Amino acid sequence: MDAAAGKYLTFRLGHEEYGIEVAKVVEIIQMTDITAAPCSPECVRGVINLRGRVIPVVELRRRFRMAAVEDTPETCIIVVAVESGETAVQMGIVVDTVSEVLDIEGSDIEPPPRFGGVDTTFIMGMSKARGEIKILLDINKALSSAEMEELAQIQDLDRPSSDRPGCWKQGRSSASRLILNPEFCDQQSEPPAPKEPRTRPP
Repeated sequence: MDAAAGKYLTFRLGHEEYGIEVAKVVEIIQMTDITAAPCSPECVRGVINLRGRVIPVVELRRRFRMAAVEDTPETCIIVVAVESGETAVQMGIVVDTVSEVLDIEGSDIEPPPRFGGVDTTFIMGMSKARGEIKILLDINKALSSAEMEELAQIQDLDRPSSDRPGCWKQGRSSASRLILNPEFCDQQSEPPAPKEPRTRPP
């Protein structure tokens, strides 16, 4: 599968190892406080405020119907750029741990297996790199088009409050950035101060 060859960031969920194209990765951040988002798809854990930008966070374990586990010091969020039709968003995906970046040859990739009645369209292929099976994900297809549209609405929290969907409001959050080189920098965003009420002159 030469079309799927390239550089992949690999990560673990449970005992399985997955890979996503490095070109789709924006950055990796340490686990941080996640604000619950009402009216969101079941697989969405909430939102984070990343340097003033609202980023919806998807729990891949829920999406893949895996058992929930407690976060650990190795749990982190991979921020990815995702496109589905005319919808483009940045979202975070929660993973158990990030492994490494691999340059995977097409000869090391097999077509995804077929299971009766199971949707595997989001699997690009199965890699045998370094003697271990890695599931290569097409992150653009990990969510349905309807879920993508809902994520786009969540990210519209950056718009003025009068233009936002009624069930959304921005919460307080912080994020510690971990870049691939790696470097660390901590930033915290505070919500705007409430305006003083106007009073009429006597």
